[in-house]
Amino acid sequence: MLKKFIAYYKPHKTLFITDMFFAFLISVFDLVFPMFTRNMINVIIPEGNMQMLLRWTGIMVFLFILRYISQYIVAYYGHLLGVRIEHDMRRDIFTHLQTLPFSYYDNTKTGHIMSRIINDLMDITEWDASSEDIQSLEGLEYCYKLARLNLEDNQIGVVVDEASQVLTLNSD
Repeated sequence: MLKKFIAYYKPHKTLFITDMFFAFLISVFDLVFPMFTRNMINVIIPEGNMQMLLRWTGIMVFLFILRYISQYIVAYYGHLLGVRIEHDMRRDIFTHLQTLPFSYYDNTKTGHIMSRIINDLMDITEWDASSEDIQSLEGLEYCYKLARLNLEDNQIGVVVDEASQVLTLNSD
């Protein structure tokens, strides 16, 4: 079943890669901003170096603009990808419906068939839209944050890792 679903991405590979690349950039920006802010608060401001503070502020503003553009691209092209995949699925479903024997339509209400198709496709596209970018990049952010936590304090890192594994196992 999953192989059939993944096959719908194949004709739209470029769009998918573009979407994932910019989603990855958003994740990187989300990891970089706290490090820049910490550096500004702990190093640049105490030194009173206004020139460096303005330079770092300009860099952060530029990165925020890039993050905003990346969010727009992910939202627009992610939606476009979903619409195209949904179109392909609808085409395949209606092609399949045309091959069914007339006895199937004699025994099944047309409204039931249409309702089932629309609701099932809606569920699939909602699941796909919410899972594609979020799950892959949250995993990246989690690994990075856990590594940083282990560098700061190994005992806390181990506790957080174990607790998150227990929560993940209990959520299924």
